[in-house]
Amino acid sequence: MGLYVFTGEDVTSAFKGKGKVGPLKKLHKNPKFYKAFAQLGNDWTVEESTLEDLEEFTCLMFGYQREKCINTVRSKMLKKMVGENTKLSSKSKLDFSKLPPCRDNLIPHCYWVNHRLAVYKRAIQPSFTRPKQFS
Repeated sequence: MGLYVFTGEDVTSAFKGKGKVGPLKKLHKNPKFYKAFAQLGNDWTVEESTLEDLEEFTCLMFGYQREKCINTVRSKMLKKMVGENTKLSSKSKLDFSKLPPCRDNLIPHCYWVNHRLAVYKRAIQPSFTRPKQFS
């Protein structure tokens, strides 16, 4: 369920062009990420190690299996799109939506995914309490 919400569902944003099947296949080939997705929603907060695993998995989703930093992946992809020694200008016709989110945007995405999963995992309870920061 963690991967489903992480890759986009009703109220969580999706990664453009990634869908569900591609990330699912990558997850099956890399079972070390199972734990990170399984832990999402168990608590109202996200552990730093889980955030690091989700960032590394996002790098993997975008085809950079040896990278752990999403900002590095963004930089490499941008250099590939623009060209190594070419300057970016307003006339450059590039689709920036194909880039992964920067870390400053990925972390809040992970928090929102965790919140959604925490609600889903408690849906069977007649009532549950959320921390005040989520009220």
